[in-house]
Parts: sequence; structure tokens; C-alpha cells
Amino acid sequence: MDDDDPVLNRKMMKKCAVSYPVAHRQGFNWVRNSCYLDSVLWVLFSSPIPFIDNKILFSRPSPDRLHEIGSCHNGLNDLNERIFLEFQIQFRKVAAYFRCGIGQKDCSGFRKLFEKWYNDPRCSRIRNKVRFHSGEQHEAQEFLQFILSLYGMNGQYRFGAVSEEKFHYGVSHTPRVETIWKYIYSRKDYRQSIVWNVPFQVLFHTPSQNRSISTFLTRHDEIWNINKKYKKCDFNCMKTFHTLIRFADFQVISLERSHPIKLNVCHYRVNIPPTLTDSQQKTLRLVGIICHHGEYTDSGHYTAYALSTINNNWYYYDDMNPPIQKIGGVENLQGIKHINSHGVLFFYAKI
Repeated sequence: MDDDDPVLNRKMMKKCAVSYPVAHRQGFNWVRNSCYLDSVLWVLFSSPIPFIDNKILFSRPSPDRLHEIGSCHNGLNDLNERIFLEFQIQFRKVAAYFRCGIGQKDCSGFRKLFEKWYNDPRCSRIRNKVRFHSGEQHEAQEFLQFILSLYGMNGQYRFGAVSEEKFHYGVSHTPRVETIWKYIYSRKDYRQSIVWNVPFQVLFHTPSQNRSISTFLTRHDEIWNINKKYKKCDFNCMKTFHTLIRFADFQVISLERSHPIKLNVCHYRVNIPPTLTDSQQKTLRLVGIICHHGEYTDSGHYTAYALSTINNNWYYYDDMNPPIQKIGGVENLQGIKHINSHGVLFFYAKI
């Protein structure tokens, strides 16, 4: 599929990405509230990341990947494969423009393709599963989850993201402890994902000195007055500890800044470490950040920062104010204060 195309071919795209000066590259232009689309696409595809290239741009359709792609009814795997390939071609074109400056200049190509399948009666489950809309401002995470779902990154164990849930019943003298190991569920439809979600309540109730991405990899909830059968305990309650203990090679931390009812945005400052290390001593490097600017989650504007794996410099992208701006090394990135208070998606990858 398009392997003969001089740009969409893997080898030529890699060669082009190295030879085409990063300083001269452009992102997509803003069109009809496209900032959340443009920002996610730019972080994923502007620079070669082995995991993204292997799992999205140059992967091959297989039964386990096609199972969740479009969820077309009646077992239409041939139609699912067609959707897989058409979106893959589109994302290759996006990457080719970001890395080589060739092709489309906005996200209209993706929008046309999405609307085509969104309105197809044979794929009614796409409409039910996807929560972002192609012409409205909305959460960037849902668009990111749509891309991950297309390529089997939800429901597939081999990507390695694992969490632990530990339940403490009757927390007092002799607590009864139960531990459950599972692959992470961070989607609103409870599908497995490589996205680790940090709920608004965790951000809001964490003391300011402890607000850090690394700290948020463990969170806990308390429930009081549960089952009365634990009579030996002074306090009849349950504590649940959720811990992300093993990373995928590409791990996304999603920080919910919006109040679940009022929808207003909380701009608490959060520490963003340049690297994360899991319990298996796997270390991931920060490669992208998406920020939301605005007082409410359904309005405002998205911008992005991404690391170039070609020259190890950081770049700032705002589709309403081109061109792309060079930030420099990670020490320069850490000096930009609004990243800590407005960042909502943090991308870590094994490079």
C-alpha cells in the first residue's frame, strides 16, 4: 500500500525527515476549530517516533487489530480493513507534510475521510464510539483515543501498559487486602488504552507541593460505610489504590483539568519530569505536550510542544499563529510556566 510512493514509503520518509530542515517546517493551518485535531496530529507525526511509525504509519492489518477498528456490524472485516488502510494512507500524508513539507496544508483531508465513514450506515458504531466531532472544539483526548483505537492500541495486551489496583477493606486494625493486576482502562467507554487518565478530583485535592506527573501515577479513593460484615475494624471503609506500574513504549498521561459538572478549567501548576521510570526500570522520555488555553473545556484553544528526534530540540506549534517556533533544549521548555498550568496531555516515548 503506497510503498512505491517516493514520499509515503518508510525509507524515503525517514530520509526526507532527516534532510528537510526542521526550522523550515510548518504545521497545519487552523480551519473551523481544528486546533485540537492539528495539535494531536502534530505531536504524533511531526517527528519520527519508532512506536508511532511501527504501530500506526507502517503497520499491517491483522484480525486482532481489525476487531475494534470501526466495529462495523455483521462482521464486515473486509470493510474494517478498508477503513484501516484509508486512514493509514491519510496519516502517512499528514506525516509527509510535517516532515517533508509536501502535500496538504490543513486537516481537511482527514475530516473528509472521517465524515465519509462517520455517515456510512454500515459503520454505525463509529458514531456511537467517537465523542469528538469533526467541526467543534472538544477535548483533544477523545480524538487521540480515536486514533489509538483504529490501530489496536486499545484491547491489545502486548503494548505493555499495566496497572495495579489494591483494595483495602476495613482500614484499621486488621485490613483485608486484595490486589488486582490489569491492563489500564482510561477511556470513558472502559476500553483498554495506553492513556493513563488522572481525574479532576485527584488534581484538585492533591497538595500543591505534590502535584507532579510522577506522583499522579498512583492515586487512591476512599469509600466509607461499606459492607457491615467487617465488624473487627474500627472504621468500616475501603481504600482503593490505583498504580501504573509498567509503561508501554509510548505512554500518554491525560490530566483532567475541567470540573466534571461546572466544566470550568482548573489551572493548578503541575511538575512535568523530562523522564519517567516504571517498576521494571523502563525509562521513557518526554516527547510532546498539548496545552489547553481557556476557562471552559468546550471552548478555548489548543497548542502543542514536541521534541524533534532529529536534532533533540523542542518546538512550539500554534495553528493560528504560524510558523513553528524553536524552543531549544528541555531546560528552555521547563522555563515556560504556562505549560505547567495548562498542559492536559503529556506524551512519553522510548527513543
